[in-house]
Amino acid sequence: MLYIVGLGNYGEIYKKNRHNVGWIFLDYLSNKLNCNFRAGKGDYAMADCGEFKLFKPLTFMNLSGIAVKQIYDYYKISLEKLIIVYDDADLPLGTLRFKLKGSAGSHNGMKSVIYYLNTEEIPRIRIGIGRPENISLKNWVLSDFKEEEIKILEEKFEKIYLALLLYNNGDVQKAIQLLNTKEVKI
Repeated sequence: MLYIVGLGNYGEIYKKNRHNVGWIFLDYLSNKLNCNFRAGKGDYAMADCGEFKLFKPLTFMNLSGIAVKQIYDYYKISLEKLIIVYDDADLPLGTLRFKLKGSAGSHNGMKSVIYYLNTEEIPRIRIGIGRPENISLKNWVLSDFKEEEIKILEEKFEKIYLALLLYNNGDVQKAIQLLNTKEVKI
């Protein structure tokens, strides 16, 4: 069983924001696995999807760690079974990175998760959202994806799903390699 947390902001106005790519991925996955979100036992929505439990913190991005700590404590899970999915403006659109531990970089949501769990040893998948030079980071992450960008991401979401299956089956290195390998266009 994997416990997958997508970071994002709660509310209709944030639904298609770049900062909500973690939630957008969870919506893709819940549709693919035919499971629905409902209220959780804390500050989060959740969906039971067979071998995956999906979670959307309802604490807003910068306080995501509160909900993640509630999930961690309630389900009494080991950290290697908890995977955080979030946006990364330093990666080009659709670029994926899977790490088992590390710092939060400039991501305030991940900083909150690390603070509340009191460790950097948290598996995470970062989804590149790119970043133009002529706009502030705050304005960029709170802007909506364009339809063509969503289509690019949905292709990548399938790859993340396959990596999660590998990871859940114990093929950790294959899962990491699948997401961290640059794709070669022929």
